[in-house]
Amino acid sequence: MKRWAFSVTLAFVLLLGLVIGWLAHSGSGAGNGSASTPTTYPTTPALALGQPFPYTGGLVITLTQVVSPAAPSVAGLSAPPGQHYVAVWFTARDTATSAVTVDADNWTSIVGSDDITYSWNAEELANCPDNPGGTTIDPGTFTKICSDFQLPNGVTPSRVIFSPNDSAVASWNV
Repeated sequence: MKRWAFSVTLAFVLLLGLVIGWLAHSGSGAGNGSASTPTTYPTTPALALGQPFPYTGGLVITLTQVVSPAAPSVAGLSAPPGQHYVAVWFTARDTATSAVTVDADNWTSIVGSDDITYSWNAEELANCPDNPGGTTIDPGTFTKICSDFQLPNGVTPSRVIFSPNDSAVASWNV
């Protein structure tokens, strides 16, 4: 009887060790998307508001305005409790010989005063139209583009990052 109890106890301890090892590995973020990977930004000095950033291929992006707090597009609505909206305005110029599509919503992020990076919010703000699928700019022309964000109250935008398709990264201090 003692041998049976020892075998069951040993099997339980081994099984418990396997489960703990598996939980420790899966909680590390290895492949499950739970871990946050720090974003690397350019080491070159950030641009000032109004300074253009030329990309290869003829796209020139200029951060022109940051509105914080920004109003929602529907009167009477507001950001969720403890949050506020931010609108970021760019001028996008196409200096190439063919049209270019700019997806500011997916290519823009804000670094807050809390050093956390915030992604596009998908909330339509007043005077900041949604641009599903991006905005196409004809050669030799420019357009104004807006992207919206939601930040915690007390957090202000400190930097705006624009990175189309993981190519060169423009960074403006605000």
